[in-house]
This record gives sequence, C-alpha cells and structure tokens, in this order.
Amino acid sequence: MIIVKAKSEDLPCIMEIVEKGRKKIAEYGIDQWQNGHPNLEMFKKDIEKDRLYVLKDEKIQGVFALIDHDYSYDEIDGKWLDDSDYVAVHRVAVNQKGLGSYLFSELKKQYRHIRVDTHKGNIAMNKCLLKNGFTYCGVISLKDEHGVLTIQEGGGLRNAYEYIE
Repeated sequence: MIIVKAKSEDLPCIMEIVEKGRKKIAEYGIDQWQNGHPNLEMFKKDIEKDRLYVLKDEKIQGVFALIDHDYSYDEIDGKWLDDSDYVAVHRVAVNQKGLGSYLFSELKKQYRHIRVDTHKGNIAMNKCLLKNGFTYCGVISLKDEHGVLTIQEGGGLRNAYEYIE
C-alpha cells in the first residue's frame, strides 16, 4: 500500500469509496456526510490545491485531504495540546476496516503534529483516532475556508483530536 497525490482520473473511484463511506455512516443514524458533503466539486478543488491523496495497492483503497490550517480549529471548547503548526486531516474514506489505522500510522511517520475532527456519532472514526494515539481535545465548530461558521450536519459541531510526536 502506498500514499500518493490524487489525480483527476482518480475521481470516479474516489467517489465510489466516498459513497460507500456515506452509507456506512448512515448506519450510525447520524447526518454526517448525508447532505451532499463532501462532494465531487470539493474533491476537484482539493486536487487543484494539491492537497488530496489516495491510498493505493493494485487500485485505490482510500482517500483523504491534508490541509495546513483549518479555521475550524482556531477556537475549541476544550484545549489543544500544542499551538505549533499542524496538518489537518479531512474527508477520510477507506474501502475496508484497518485502512484508517494504516493511514494514520503513515501520517504520523511524516508529521509530528496532526489534528482531525469527526462527528461525535461516527463511532468508527472516534475509536480509530483514540486507537492510533490521538488525544480527544474538545469540540470545534465547523468554519469554511474564510473562517465563517457553517451549519452542517449535526449543527456543525465536531469532536476534535490531536496527535503530537
């Protein structure tokens, strides 16, 4: 398994994986990813901004975005462990159980400071983050790329996690 930058021709496979993830999340009875977010346009924008990655073996097995700064993380109901520069991991979707752990294990080899958030009801992701050495830090409110609060699924509140080497 390798991690490489996503290309436009990867988008059909990426969207298949995202749709599979969307169905799995729906089984939790939560509204995360149920209202057309993330969508094809977001992934196209991520590719344009050179921040979308795929996990590949013979075929694409997962997708995620890496962002240098997330306005949603500027304020937290809780406390971050560290205020240094970080990468934020977003839009994670994988084809099979265990690939989330692989992904975070690989990212921890490359980055000393990682932040990520998820819906409180996304049981699999909350467990995966704790299992992989992330610390629960509190709750954040989702903001767009201009720092404006957005009302998304679940009222835009997310559990926030941090990893520090």
